[in-house]
This record gives sequence, C-alpha cells and structure tokens, in this order.
Amino acid sequence: MILRHRRVLLIWLIGLLVLGGTARAIALPQVCSSTTQNARDTAVSQAISWLSVNQNSDGTFLYRYDAEHDADLGGYNWVRHAGTIFALEQARGQGFDAAIASSEAAVEVAFKHVNRTSAEDVEVAGLIDGASISTGGTALFVLALMERRDGTGLTEFDEDIRAMLRFLESSLKARGDGSMIVRADANLNGEFTSDSVGLFATSQTLFALARAERVFPSEGWGDHSHQILEYLTTYKANEEGFVPDMPDHWAAYAMSEMTSWAQPITFTDTEIAWAKKQMGITSIMVRYESQISGSGVNHLLRGHAAIGAATGTHGEALAGWTRLALENDGFTGSVSALSEQLDCNNSLLIKRQVSPVGSQTYLQPSRVAGAWLSGGVTQVDDQQHAMSALLQANIVNDRIAQSGGELPRRESVPSSLLVALLTILLLNPPRLVRTLRHLHASQSVHGLVRRGSQPTLGYLYRFAILFTLVILNGSRVLGWLDTNVPTALIAAGIVGILAALPTLAYQSTAPSLFFVVARPELLIFGLAVSADGRWWSVIGGLVVATLWSRYLLKRVSDTSLVWATRTCAAVSLALSIMLIVNGVFAI
Repeated sequence: MILRHRRVLLIWLIGLLVLGGTARAIALPQVCSSTTQNARDTAVSQAISWLSVNQNSDGTFLYRYDAEHDADLGGYNWVRHAGTIFALEQARGQGFDAAIASSEAAVEVAFKHVNRTSAEDVEVAGLIDGASISTGGTALFVLALMERRDGTGLTEFDEDIRAMLRFLESSLKARGDGSMIVRADANLNGEFTSDSVGLFATSQTLFALARAERVFPSEGWGDHSHQILEYLTTYKANEEGFVPDMPDHWAAYAMSEMTSWAQPITFTDTEIAWAKKQMGITSIMVRYESQISGSGVNHLLRGHAAIGAATGTHGEALAGWTRLALENDGFTGSVSALSEQLDCNNSLLIKRQVSPVGSQTYLQPSRVAGAWLSGGVTQVDDQQHAMSALLQANIVNDRIAQSGGELPRRESVPSSLLVALLTILLLNPPRLVRTLRHLHASQSVHGLVRRGSQPTLGYLYRFAILFTLVILNGSRVLGWLDTNVPTALIAAGIVGILAALPTLAYQSTAPSLFFVVARPELLIFGLAVSADGRWWSVIGGLVVATLWSRYLLKRVSDTSLVWATRTCAAVSLALSIMLIVNGVFAI
C-alpha cells in the first residue's frame, strides 16, 4: 500500500513538473525591481551627456552608431530630431540645466528645416523631413516648443507655434462616419495630395492640439479632439492593419493632457474602453520585456531585449495612462498596477543603460556612455524615449503624492462569480464522483472495503483544508517565483487547457483520487487568485463543489456523469482561454 501511494505521488509530481514546466516556459519569472529618483536622475543625466557629447556643430545629433565597430551608420530623421528636442525640454523643465545648450542648438537647426507658406494672409509652417512636410515631425516640434514655454515661461516662439498648429489643423480631414483622420505629410507647397496616414502622426497631432488647448485655452485648438479620438479608438486598428491594436504612447500623452484643460474633456465609453485596452497592451509588453535575461534557455524562449526606444515608449505610455487614471474615475483601481509596471520598466532602462565605467570596453567610450545599445547599435531616439520615460516617472510620483499617496488595489482577475465557477469546473465534481465510485467498486471486489458500503468524500474534505492553507499564501509563493498575478493567470490558463483536453478525449477514470482532486491547474489558479485578494471566492467555489459532489454521489447515475464530466471540461477549457486573454490584457 505504501509503495502504491509512493508511485501515485511520483506520477503526480512528474505530471505537475511537465504541466508546470510548460506554463513556466511561457510565464517566465520577472527580472525587475523598484527605482529611486536619484537612480532615475542619474540615468537621465547620462543620457543628456550622450546627446550633448554626440551633437554635431550644426545642432544635429549622431543619428545611428555601431559601438562595436566604431562606425557612424549615417542617415537622419527630422521627426526624431524634433522628438529629441522634446525630451531635452522635458529635462530642462525638471531642472537638468545640462540639457539647455543642446536643446537650443537643436531648436536653431530645426527652424532651418521649417517650411513657411501663407494661407488667407496667415502664416502656416511645418517641419520638412525628406521631400515633404511631416505632420508628425511638425507636431513633435510644436510640442518641444510648448514644453520649452512651460519650463521657461518664454513666449518668443508663440507665433511660430501657432503657425505650425495651423499646419496641423490643415492635415485634418473629416470622414463620412464622423471621425477625422490626420494626413501624414504635405508637399513643399503645404498641400496634402494624399489621404495616407502615419504610424504615430494621428496621436502626435492629437497630443500637440491637446497641449495647445491647455497653453492657449481660448483659441479652440482642442475642438476636434473627439473626432480624432474616434478614428484612433474605433477605426485605426482595422484600417491600418493593427489587430488587436498597437501600443500608442503618444495617445497616452494626449489623453492625459486633456484632463488638464481649463474645461477637462469628458471621455466617451469607447474612448475609456480603448484606453483600458492600451493599458493592458503596454503592461503585457513590459511583463514580457522583464522576463528577458538574454542567456541560455531564456534566450530561446524570449529572444533579445527590445531597443531602448521601444522600452522607453513603454514607460512613456505607462506614465501617461497613470496620469489619466489619477484624474478619471473611469479607471479606478488601475493606478497601482500602472505605477508598478512603470517602476518595473524604469528599472529595466536603468539596468540596460551603458554606464561611464561600462563604456570603457568600447572603442569610443564617449559615443557609448549613457546610451542604450541593441546588437551593439544605438540610435538617437533610444536616448530620447528612454530619457522621457524616466522623467515622466517623477511627474507621476508627484501626482500620486498630491493625491494622497493611496493607490487603489489592482484587480487583475475576473469577477468573483467567475472565480468561484472556474474553481468548481477545474475540480470537476462529476469526474471526482465517477472516479470515487470506480475505485470503491474495485476495492470492494478485492476485499479492501466491506461489500455494500457506500463511498465517502473524506478524501475531498482533507484536500480542501490543505488546499485552502496553500492558497492563503499565494502572495508569498508568487513573490518567491518572481511572478505577478497576470503572469500567473496566463500560466493557470495554459495548464487548464492542457488538463481539459484529455478529459474531453477519454472516458477512463484515474487510478487514484489524488489525481482527481490535487489538480495542478486548480493549484496554480488558486495561487494567482488568492494573491490578488480573491481567496474567498476560491474557497466559496470549493464549498459549492463539495456540496455538488455530495448530491451527485447520492443521486446521479454513472452514464449521466460521463457527459457531465465532459461538459465541465469543455466549459473549463473555454474559461481557461479567457484566463489567458485576461492575463495578457491585465494591467
């Protein structure tokens, strides 16, 4: 008997390792930590130093550089040049005086690439990139100048700002569905000959007009915000080929900016729902990025770390969505998770930045110190976006402090009712009762129990008590595994699918009740849910499952139980898929 129990336990452990290993390969541990303002400011200072040292005499920047071969890879992009000025002005606004000279030189050369035309005796201006006037580049240059205005109080460029805002307004085109697109570029006469749109031009323009509404509140620059947002939130993904959607950090800036208007905007339900989806998309990207170590098996499962610009935009997005959540009741409960993800992302940026000491291993240390490398290459927007993300964290933390510092608890799991239902289905009482009857009949035949006796649920009761004790320590277990709740939900969903498929395919019963009650998918799900504070829903599900098992044991035939077992497995399969989706889009 002892040998048999050992064999059962060994088989169960092997099964748990296979299922858990499969889930772990997808839901890897996170490698991120908290940051301090001092650490963030140091990283920002080093990024500013890189931009200053690697700025050419004409005000342009070293655009793309191969650090391993000390090679200037050439090329230039004036949209990114404008974005870099924006980041430098963000730094100036937070007291980083080292950014001033670099920004002023970059502004001066940018104005040399501004095209000016007249329309109805009013000047219209836009930033040239290549052979056309770029809407996105113009929006970023306007934003940089307004950021400079906010930080210094200087109004010397106000008329230039208005001229470029007029160009942005001319890029708007109303559609028959009521929404409004932003055309990506115009010819050098300021004429839009195509309705083509840009990857980020829509949200960049929305952000510029939203900020102009705050800076010049009586001039109506934000009048078309809902129409642009309608295209962005309802049509862009399908029409531009981004399904389910692309993460959009400029939209996060824009929507958070709208909350600071003299008359704050009231977002529609669609706009709020889209923002929540964006929060989830950005969060899963940060979780994925935090699981990358770049070595061994991890490299096969996760690949290379993202470039600095990508990781930076994740941080900018999270900062924008956090500010929006702080100001809008439609996002109650999201602030805590968003700020945690922002801090995680910033810890990745700080860890991956090349320090002055680390730069000494390269051929040209001055061209590497303070940079973010990917495959040995850095580009100017790596420093731009990473620096902006780190700076935005300071603003977010100040806003949180101003709001009292209390953050609502995040809710990553589904509703309490669904938690209880999935607990019942993962345990699958019909399968439990079928197995119990089969084993009891077999033991009666072999004389292990008295003939005519009735099977009991004592095994289930003992398991329920032990399981409850385990899940009450869910937070500790997930902390030990370096896993957060959304990641654990994904793992539970994966194991739930793998466990449901055999139940659907085969009618045979398990050789031991241990296999039926000690379900790996139920264990992982219980740990994830209890770590999120829903342990009472799991316990409630266990109680209902126990009562249902008692009823089935006394009143339902084996034939009916076969179909009931498969029905439970089918529904749990569907809900396990839902768990994965919920975990992916959770904040």
